[in-house]
Amino acid sequence: MNEQEALLESAYASRGRIIQLATEMEAMIDLIISKYFTEDTIKQEELIMTVLSPCVGLGKKSGLLEFVLSKKTENSKPDIDMLIGQIEKIVAQRNIFAHWPLDFSKAALQLFKDKKTISFQRLKTSKDKGQIVLGCANLYEDINVNAWIGLIKEVNNSLWLYLKQNSAYPFQETTQ
Repeated sequence: MNEQEALLESAYASRGRIIQLATEMEAMIDLIISKYFTEDTIKQEELIMTVLSPCVGLGKKSGLLEFVLSKKTENSKPDIDMLIGQIEKIVAQRNIFAHWPLDFSKAALQLFKDKKTISFQRLKTSKDKGQIVLGCANLYEDINVNAWIGLIKEVNNSLWLYLKQNSAYPFQETTQ
């Protein structure tokens, strides 16, 4: 396998892991939001399938999640802020892995060969000339990719525990 093929395989693996974990995170966020609005599981599914999934981006969902979590008195503002901040960082990185093209320049191939670093380039239109130009690059060594994967897993675990602990109806205090 040549360096370009190895770079491509590394990008496939990194993109796949990041996007899969972010998709799982988004599904749990959808469920938490839908459970806030109704106890009826059929209505929850309808809300997710007709409104949340097709019409609300992950960035906006983090704002909805912040609102929903703030309604439950056990959730402290600093904890909510920390979780939402982590989700916003994850969304930004997920967007890079999902949408930015891989850099195959000689410099990028050499960087991959030397440090196992994958580079993504953002294509953007120049405001002056209307031309498409390469914008900023984001570089990821295996250790960085693994750190992002670890953060997403940590957030997913927090969301999963929240769902598990609040499985009946997570946002309404019940009287026994």
